[in-house]
Amino acid sequence: MVKGGGKNARALSCTEGDASGNCKAGSCLDLGTLGKVCKECATTTEASIDGTCSSTVGSNTCSNGVCTACDTSGTKFLFYGGCYNQASGGEGAALCQTASNGKCSERADTATGIFVKGSDSNPSGLYTCDDKTNGVPNCKTCTSPAADKPRCNACRTGFLPDQDKSECIQSSLQHCLLVTDADTCEDGCKTCDSSDCSECLEGHHSSSSSPVVCTKCVLPNCGSRPDSKDVCTTCLNGFQGLWMRSGWLMGARRPQRAPR
Repeated sequence: MVKGGGKNARALSCTEGDASGNCKAGSCLDLGTLGKVCKECATTTEASIDGTCSSTVGSNTCSNGVCTACDTSGTKFLFYGGCYNQASGGEGAALCQTASNGKCSERADTATGIFVKGSDSNPSGLYTCDDKTNGVPNCKTCTSPAADKPRCNACRTGFLPDQDKSECIQSSLQHCLLVTDADTCEDGCKTCDSSDCSECLEGHHSSSSSPVVCTKCVLPNCGSRPDSKDVCTTCLNGFQGLWMRSGWLMGARRPQRAPR
């Protein structure tokens, strides 16, 4: 088992085309800041070895342009149809920090867009956070390792993690109340975008600043207070205002008419 911090890791690259040494059209996998890797080579007698389509595959199991298993005797590991050597200090180190038995058991420190499925001691594969089968759709960065699907820490533009980080939901008014993490709607906010609140929930005071800061009402059954969290100007539905000696308006339940 070899472990490395990826100091010599370099950006991953992938070039599509029909010629030998190229990746099949539509088969470059974009990994964001890490670069791209090839999932299937254009020439069927080649496969992606350390990021390069080559006919020299060694002890790796490869055919029809892809690898399905990697040499278990060293520090190689399988990643989307290619075999990479973690100890090479190149593409393999950019993806994986610890590898053995043909699998990666710990992702590289900067590879937050991928995760190890399984556990450190028993990994089953290395996948992108947004993998259609094993990941969370529209997820950009996630936790690793993960016994099943990972927890999503950040989503792609236009989406936000839900409260338990199990999915990415569209950043919109109807979903705003479902999220509570940093970079999402804060408690008391009704309408928001990825960073700011523009409207508060009932029972919360809206500040006059921009972005809006929502403060929970001190007085019971109060609707909104445009000037102060301690002064009530409107009541919730089903309540009427009662002026107190202090000058505050408190919400009291409306009396019900006796049935005739």
